Amino acid sequence: MRIVLDTNVFISGVFFSGPPFQILKAWRDEKVHLVISQEILEEYQRVGEDPDDDKFLACAMAGKTKFVISGDKQLLKVSDYRGVKIITPRKFVDEYL
Repeated sequence: MRIVLDTNVFISGVFFSGPPFQILKAWRDEKVHLVISQEILEEYQRVGEDPDDDKFLACAMAGKTKFVISGDKQLLKVSDYRGVKIITPRKFVDEYL
């Protein structure tokens, strides 16, 4: 399964336990495939949350993923964009892992 992780989920998974950690563990164990763009990688490296979330949706569509996993309340309001579901880490873990 191919997924895109919002920065807050990626950073949370690195530093804390819980659903974000479980998702990163699933990536490490090759149960999911993390799709990232250069722009998202740069944001991960900056360890910041950009208020402009279009890059996550664009990456998901370009990478033909079904999910963007995020805790960002504004991004979660989008819910379903062109076949890409925006869901919380907890929902992803509970329903797909």
